[in-house]
Amino acid sequence: MSSSLIPERPLLVSPSLAATIGLEEACMLSLLSDIAAYRPLLTRDGHSWLDLDEPLVARAMPFWNEHDIQRISRNLRDKGVILLASA
Repeated sequence: MSSSLIPERPLLVSPSLAATIGLEEACMLSLLSDIAAYRPLLTRDGHSWLDLDEPLVARAMPFWNEHDIQRISRNLRDKGVILLASA
């Protein structure tokens, strides 16, 4: 039987993406991609939307506080990587 020193699945971040958009932004984008794989996407105005509530985001990103999550998501929006209905 094998055991792992890591109690959960590690974050995977593309080094070239991190160099392009920033490490925190690449990390959040990776997490959003993981979440999107398990949640339904809503189609509105020709875009696919991922509806996330604060408790889900807090569980998925426990290493950031609410202010950091909003700051990083706004950075992704400002760079044209994601669209936000609110932040």
